[in-house]
Amino acid sequence: MALTFNGIAQGWAADRLAGIAERHGLGDLMIDSGEFRAVGTRDWPVGIADPKGRILCWLELRERALATSSPMGTRIGPQGQAAHILNPAGGVVTWDTVSVSAPSAALADGLSTAICVMPPDRIDAALAQFPGCRIEALSPRA
Repeated sequence: MALTFNGIAQGWAADRLAGIAERHGLGDLMIDSGEFRAVGTRDWPVGIADPKGRILCWLELRERALATSSPMGTRIGPQGQAAHILNPAGGVVTWDTVSVSAPSAALADGLSTAICVMPPDRIDAALAQFPGCRIEALSPRA
């Protein structure tokens, strides 16, 4: 068995690094801790890719964070057949790739992971609870 904290840890790390950079007067930088956090006034181009490395879309980040979760991006189990993101209610995950942008990377990271297991009719209600957050890419499970 293994346990990772990828559901929020990479985003949390990006937020911490952004805070340190800002306290030291650094600006116009892109932090990549596995999730992205743009600091400063520059627009940073970011490509969102699926687990096979195919670019789904491009966007620009400025003073914003982006997190992408792909359940099959990391595989678990004896033959590597299972997704590393598990549905707590049982059953399969709903989405192949979910990207969320938000004011903080930890929030984007947590939401992108959670949305992987949400049915389509629950996503808007979930996002409504977190102002400033939005879906940037949503790829259905094949």
